Amino acid sequence: MSLMKTIAKITYAIITLFLTLNTTAQSIPPIKRRIPPQGIQIPANIKTNLQSQLLKFKTAADKISHPLKPDALIYYKAVSFALKNNEFYKPKDFALAQNLLKTGQNRLDLLAQNKSPWTKKTGLQVRGYISSIDKTVQPYGLHIPKNYNPSKKQPLKIWLHGRADKTTDLHFIQKRQTNSNFKNPNTIILHPFGRHCIGFKSAGEIDVLEASQDVQKRYNIDQNKIALMGFSMGGAGAWHIGAHYANNFAIVHPGAGFSETKLYTKLPKSKYPPSFEQKLWGIYDIPNYTRNLLNIPVIAYSGQNDKQIQAAQVMEQAYKKHGKKLTHIIGPNVKHKYAPNTFNQINKQIDKTLKHGKNPFKKTVSLQTQTLRYATINWIQALKLNQHWQDATIDAKLKHKIIYITTKNIDALKISSPYKNKPMPKRQKIVINGQTIKTQASQNSIKIRKLEKWKIYHKDSQLHKSPQLQGPIDDAFLSHFIVITPSKKSDNPKIQAWLEFEIAHFKKRWQELFRGNLIIKQDKDITLNDIKNANLILFGTPQTNTIIKNQINKTPIKWNSKKITLKNKNYPSSHHTPALTYPNPQNPKR
Repeated sequence: MSLMKTIAKITYAIITLFLTLNTTAQSIPPIKRRIPPQGIQIPANIKTNLQSQLLKFKTAADKISHPLKPDALIYYKAVSFALKNNEFYKPKDFALAQNLLKTGQNRLDLLAQNKSPWTKKTGLQVRGYISSIDKTVQPYGLHIPKNYNPSKKQPLKIWLHGRADKTTDLHFIQKRQTNSNFKNPNTIILHPFGRHCIGFKSAGEIDVLEASQDVQKRYNIDQNKIALMGFSMGGAGAWHIGAHYANNFAIVHPGAGFSETKLYTKLPKSKYPPSFEQKLWGIYDIPNYTRNLLNIPVIAYSGQNDKQIQAAQVMEQAYKKHGKKLTHIIGPNVKHKYAPNTFNQINKQIDKTLKHGKNPFKKTVSLQTQTLRYATINWIQALKLNQHWQDATIDAKLKHKIIYITTKNIDALKISSPYKNKPMPKRQKIVINGQTIKTQASQNSIKIRKLEKWKIYHKDSQLHKSPQLQGPIDDAFLSHFIVITPSKKSDNPKIQAWLEFEIAHFKKRWQELFRGNLIIKQDKDITLNDIKNANLILFGTPQTNTIIKNQINKTPIKWNSKKITLKNKNYPSSHHTPALTYPNPQNPKR
């Protein structure tokens, strides 16, 4: 289990647990589905009709190749998922599904004629993109102002929705086609789906980033004038994405959303999870990333009588520890909502900030993190930590053409040029923790690492945690991954039953909760292109999965038909399978 907290990125993963397998296929109890909840029964005639329309839609879609095809496919996915997963919650949802399929079919017909009139319309729009993670189509909503001028750069406001367990693709698209309660002149509003109700974390955070990138490709967005906003679960998402990706935004507005784990959950110490899990709270707990937020304006909001005010109060204390004051607006005499006119006042402050936008070449920047997944701010990037899951900071300042840097828990970093559209000059003076270094040539960026002293370096061939290769296992599912199943069956019926159960459950829950379809291949079908471009999620044993068999001895684990050896400890292979993450020996960048 120690590998779960110490070994590198999740891209070469054996997704099983050190687990005693005392079960058979018949005795493994089903895992209860919680969200989205089960829907009502679908009348047979309606089900048959929808299936017929979906088949017609897919047949037509397969004949079309067009970059805007995702704008039509989101409707197919919404209805097909609702049908597969029983996500109709009211009788009127059946008519909704019919209407969405008609809209999608109409878009397909227009694309076949190389027409896309919806891309020129203002007001409410729903569009789609292909996710880099699992190559499935994901929807997002837009409000395009009436006066939108494609020749003029526009600000973008990203609004993160609150929790709604029943708001699957079907209901999200419907809401984004009809709800215009948040609109701004001269500003495009983006409503990301966030992969349903997962708090805009994991694949949800990637959805927000990729939806924003898609909008910036399709509309004339000013990259220095992007605001991140949200309320309730969306407020928690604004805290999370704002703190971890502060580079992307000119201003962040979290409204009434949780910001950390321990105090929010009110867990007594007697019910704390294992210590390694508490360490991994450091991935998301926002007080651990406060210095990132000091680079941009933040306006927090809470209702005076809302128990969620606790989150902003925690962040007030976090700001205070760094010698700063958080702007925290409190709505008088209200619970979990905006007080009258308060949102308009906040929105005006955001507009004022967006009028000027952010400065991507700030002279003073600060980075704070506990993991190299979130390691960049402006022109500074952490490349190696002395110890993961402990506080690490970089504070940098350009003053009188000298770069001053102070660090904590940092063993290597990258400095990009802080000069606007100019490289660093020859013999650029850098003072890091009191030590002076000078560059030998003009360059756009340099890397510095700490050995006995800080030194400039170019390549590091040592295997260690680095950005995008740092773990824990969750990281394997934040970029493109393929699930690799074994082509042979285990001669141990307990292990075979457990593997079949876990693979089926993973496939089912990824679709229901993460709103996508897994890319699944057998070990014998993996290509060099897969190894080059994907994180490989390996199920099986060395006896059943040829990739595990061929690569396991290149990892810290030794595994044969009798035993598994990890850190000089042995476990019987008849009762255990390991879970770990490790750089793919065939492609250490994955």
